[in-house]
Order: sequence, then structure tokens, then C-alpha cells
Amino acid sequence: MTDEMQWQADRIQLQSLLLEHPEWSRTMLAQALRRSVAWVKKWRKRIRQAGDQALHSLSSRRHNPTSPKPPNPFLVERILQIRDHPPHNLGRTPGPKAILYFLKHDPLLIEKGIKPPNSTSFVWKILDMFQRIARPRPKKDPQPETRPAP
Repeated sequence: MTDEMQWQADRIQLQSLLLEHPEWSRTMLAQALRRSVAWVKKWRKRIRQAGDQALHSLSSRRHNPTSPKPPNPFLVERILQIRDHPPHNLGRTPGPKAILYFLKHDPLLIEKGIKPPNSTSFVWKILDMFQRIARPRPKKDPQPETRPAP
């Protein structure tokens, strides 16, 4: 018997116990089914709300979109401009934290009503995507040297 079939059998047994013994507590039901009290609480609620339809498991697929929305092109452009031409004579190449600071005070973004991101990981991904972050090159496998005879 597969796991899903066993789980469904346990739910059917819970449903029949609920009909036979409506006065039983969660603990008593859990002991009778050899399941946890939390499991009994969850499935008792589902059975009361949906009846026989609740005996089947809910889908395990994602319930939210799999891919996030693409970033605003103007925002990406501003991130790259701040990285390439640091404002206020910064004197160094700004990292994600500094770029976030400048984005929050950027009059062009405020004027267009574009909300700057909150996380440095977003800025890091943009900088990495447009190759503004230096990555070490992969090391080449060393070639064996031929040694002279002794």
C-alpha cells in the first residue's frame, strides 16, 4: 500500500470515528488512530468544512507564480549608472548597500514613482547580470610536465 493510500485510509477512519463518537476529544481520536493531536486537529477541521472532498490531499504544486516579475528597466539603468558613475564624489566603487542608499534618495526615481528595492540581493543580482562584479576565472587544470630522464 502506498503512503498516499495509507493516509487516505487514516482520514476515512477519522471520518468514521467522528460520526460514531462525536463526543471524543482530539487526544482520544489521536490515540485511537495512532496519529498526532495536530494531525487530528488539521484533518477534523478539513472534514467538517469540506466533507468527503477533504479526504484527498491538497495539491503540492506551487500556489504562487514560479518566476518573479522582471525588474523595471529604468531602475536597472539607475543602478548601473550609480555603479559606473558614483555620485557625490564617493571616491570608490559603490557596492549594493551604497547603491540602495543612493536609490532611496534619487530624485528621478521619486519623480517617476518607482519604489527602490529593499534588499541588497536584488542590486547584487542586477550588477552580476550586467557583469559589473568581477568574478574569478575558473582555474585551468594543470598540464603534466614531461621530465627529462635522469
